[in-house]
Amino acid sequence: LLIDIFFKGSTATDTSYRAAVVEYYPVQNFSASDAERAVENVKNYGDLIDGLQSLDIIVFPEWTITQGVSSAREKLAGISVKVPDNSEEATPCGNEAYPQFFQDLSCLAQTHAAYLVANLLEKESCNSSGCASDGWNFYNTNVVFDRKGRIILRYRKFNPFGEAEMNITKEAETATFTTDFDVTFGTFICFDILFEKPALELVRNGVKHIAFPTMWFSELPFLTALQSQEMFAIENDVVFLAAGANSETRGSGGSGIYQGSLGAVKYDIVSNDGNRVIVADVLKEWDSNTKLDYQGDADETTDVDVLAEALDGFTLLHDNLTEYHSYQMLVEEDSQSFEHDEMKCEVSWKMSNTSFPQYHYDYSLFYYSGVRSFSGVRNGGVDVCAVVFCKDQENPADCGTRYAQYNTIQWPYNIEELTIKANFTVSNSSIQFPNTLLSSIRPLNRSDYEWSSKYYEDGKIVERKITLLHPQNKLLVFGIYGRDFNRDGGYYEDGKIVERKITLLHPQNKLLVFGIYGRDFNRDGGSSVVSVNLFVVFISLALFYKLAV
Repeated sequence: LLIDIFFKGSTATDTSYRAAVVEYYPVQNFSASDAERAVENVKNYGDLIDGLQSLDIIVFPEWTITQGVSSAREKLAGISVKVPDNSEEATPCGNEAYPQFFQDLSCLAQTHAAYLVANLLEKESCNSSGCASDGWNFYNTNVVFDRKGRIILRYRKFNPFGEAEMNITKEAETATFTTDFDVTFGTFICFDILFEKPALELVRNGVKHIAFPTMWFSELPFLTALQSQEMFAIENDVVFLAAGANSETRGSGGSGIYQGSLGAVKYDIVSNDGNRVIVADVLKEWDSNTKLDYQGDADETTDVDVLAEALDGFTLLHDNLTEYHSYQMLVEEDSQSFEHDEMKCEVSWKMSNTSFPQYHYDYSLFYYSGVRSFSGVRNGGVDVCAVVFCKDQENPADCGTRYAQYNTIQWPYNIEELTIKANFTVSNSSIQFPNTLLSSIRPLNRSDYEWSSKYYEDGKIVERKITLLHPQNKLLVFGIYGRDFNRDGGYYEDGKIVERKITLLHPQNKLLVFGIYGRDFNRDGGSSVVSVNLFVVFISLALFYKLAV
């Protein structure tokens, strides 16, 4: 009764619900045991949301309960959870058959009378052929608790970012749960967002609200955390509740709440190994004419320069733009057309500049239709046509990379007008997104650009167009970023076969080893015998510019 009084949530007749996403930096006390750190992390979860009332759903980030656990299988088995099947509706709170941290998560959902989405390490007994000798499968898993602390959903990550010790299911799970406030949510994890299954399958099945735990490693220029979250929400017109793990040195961080094609309601990146809870009222239904009460950064300041300078120490990965085609943008020009493979894009612009200070960014146009490597983990097909910032236009490797100290940079360019459009074949195997980024490593406000589609040839061809609506002088990226799933490499034969690929991106002349090292636990013997699958290349790169295994 007291819970009903103090934590009255939304109902089926309400037009909105209240959501919270948590950005969290996990406990770094590695003198404590894995189990002790897990309990402390969940306690910290509770402390962060303590005092927040009338929450309907809370999303916590990926890997932050068991972060730092050794990949040794005996360690994984000790900290992982046997998660009951959804149909059992088990309530772990107070049930000593479950690990303490798992009980505490269930109790936290009860205490706040809210749906709770948590990411953890799951173990499953495996006794069939092909199982590891210790008899366990391990999964990177989202678990959803209802307001009473009951388990109502389990989702296992299908697209691991490395995570070689994790198993994957034979087919991607399209995991959904329906709440008592009459909203159906789907959920997936981190790297899943870049692939057709399960992310786009959920959307195509009509799911309009997504819970997204992530430990995203931001990559310039096209795939920083908030940039990736918002482009998915806008193109698919879905509410997106993204909770990010935070670590400045890993380049992990960025959480937000997005109202479909209307863009961000609130978002933030904690700059220095910190925590933050973002809370917003989310509309259950909306359209292009809906006006949001609030839109923008959840930080105390919206000053672009202040936000950008706070991220000086934030590690960012970098896409290999040397594989892309580029064209240097000049003030005296106003348009260009480009073609690569079957993609044709057109760019028109109007910009001015006041000077050429020592530390500043110029702009180049990058266009590419082909295959890229996602940090050597997976290969994926991309279609890109975008304006990108450059420290040195003459060298594409210096484009999309920041100066180390933001306060040394001057901004001589004012981009007054900018339109990019490209034609694509309509297919379920491809998708295009609007891709924008400011110097603060946040996307442009949704009101600053227009994203549109126009169909031709009986709906077989679509023209995607992004148009700048207001002048910008702190722009980093503006354009179209597409995925072509037909070109992806990775898993085959219903997940039974995986292609692992390591690709050298820069020349080396002192190389000793380069290759793939695998462990096959089924072949293990006693203490002195370990079997490996090993393919290593020993080669002098004086003879080769590029090497791929």
